[in-house]
Amino acid sequence: MAFDGARAWYDGYTVGEMVSVYNPYSVMTAMAKKKYESYWQKTSAAEAMTSYINMNFDGLQEDILRLIAGEELEVCTDSFVNDFETFNSRQDILTLLIHLGYLAYDPEEGLARIPNEEVRGEFRQLLQDTKGNHLAKLV
Repeated sequence: MAFDGARAWYDGYTVGEMVSVYNPYSVMTAMAKKKYESYWQKTSAAEAMTSYINMNFDGLQEDILRLIAGEELEVCTDSFVNDFETFNSRQDILTLLIHLGYLAYDPEEGLARIPNEEVRGEFRQLLQDTKGNHLAKLV
């Protein structure tokens, strides 16, 4: 299988000086099945994301659509309370998405982005599952 395909689908995270950090489960599954697609493991946190996006703080759904389109967003992570109950702003939800691995984050620039095609597909599905989302038809 072409390495460029694995890079597009599963790369996008960095830790410290490391340039490429892949989702190992997804890469192994793709190689075994000989097909690049989303093998993202559904967790209770992932299922809860729809309700967080439903909160639509300050245009959060539009921000998610911008991320899907490949844009980066400025995120201030300083005020985040590390729990799954206290959300007061779109910044809190975006910071949670960073902590859960749905967004890659550059702390020096303060910018978040969707790291790869696998996660981009999960965001598309999340927007389509969001109640009353007028943007679902755009993804």
